[in-house]
Amino acid sequence: MWDFHILLSTKLAEVLKFKQPFRTRIYHFALQPKMIKYNESVDPEDPRLVKAVAPAQKWEHTGSNFDELVSRIVGMMTIRGEREVARNVIEIKLIQVRMRKNKSIANISESNATVINPTTVIHEAVKNCTPLLLLQSVPRGAFLSSTC
Repeated sequence: MWDFHILLSTKLAEVLKFKQPFRTRIYHFALQPKMIKYNESVDPEDPRLVKAVAPAQKWEHTGSNFDELVSRIVGMMTIRGEREVARNVIEIKLIQVRMRKNKSIANISESNATVINPTTVIHEAVKNCTPLLLLQSVPRGAFLSSTC
């Protein structure tokens, strides 16, 4: 039969043979660990192994699907602080915009020209609604004149 003392001690010896250098930096979760051989020396300053990561600022969003314009629209829709309800309504409407765009595509040539991403559609709609000319009030003596 197997002697578990010997098996355990050989496994422990294999683990102890592989010495890793002491690193004080923070490991980045997105970097793939580099596999090294048993006799290969490791440079502690290797940028592929280690990357210092700064924490996100207080008002910085780290989500990949965050959009500032959609967040502002959600903020305008918020009543009595129920931001989650407004966000759910916006998400449902964005899904409906995508489904309507998919239904409106009749053939392949139109599908290449049609934008299906709902946030891009919202950005284009806001860009179409913004005024091209802004008037500014400038004091001229006792009167306020509107200038471009």
